[in-house]
Amino acid sequence: MRLGDISVEVLRHVSFTLEKGETLGLVGESGCGKSVTALSLLKLIPDPPGCIEKGSAIFKGRDLLSLTYDE
Repeated sequence: MRLGDISVEVLRHVSFTLEKGETLGLVGESGCGKSVTALSLLKLIPDPPGCIEKGSAIFKGRDLLSLTYDE
């Protein structure tokens, strides 16, 4: 996320894998990144000020982060 000329790293090293039929629940204390993780996967982080600089989110063989809004 960019705050003026300053770049702030909000999340890093987030990784999880789900197999068919499994369910994932994100739990943790307030402010630990649960909502930012979910919003990032859905590409709902406003840009600017936020941006996804690197990484991938593979679902059914497609990288969700590379899809357009319409896709």
